[in-house]
Amino acid sequence: MQFDAYFNGPPMCRSRSVAVHVHPIDFGKVIHSRQLVIHHGGLGTTTWCMANRVPQLIFPHDLEKMLIAKGVVEGGYGYAISSQAANLNFKAAVEATINLTVPEFDIGRMATLSPEASIDAITSGPHQS
Repeated sequence: MQFDAYFNGPPMCRSRSVAVHVHPIDFGKVIHSRQLVIHHGGLGTTTWCMANRVPQLIFPHDLEKMLIAKGVVEGGYGYAISSQAANLNFKAAVEATINLTVPEFDIGRMATLSPEASIDAITSGPHQS
């Protein structure tokens, strides 16, 4: 597999399979062509993955990211895993995520939801809001 990564500041380096970028990756140019995105659960990355139907494997590290990951998992857009669990079988987690069939996400529907909408309402089909 080929990997692109951004870690906020290291110099660009490349191996046969990994490129570490100095600047944030342009999601509009990259995400749509990926089989999988592994990330920390930020809302921007999550939304880009959902809009492009790219499965995501999230490593949430705070409460906000855990809530975002909960919506991703419940909506069928990806999986969440702790760092401790990933140490047990990261390969299996990646394979399961790659094989996930991601549902279509109606990003336009997000504008019609109230700020009080639950995660269940956000990730459910168009029949609820």
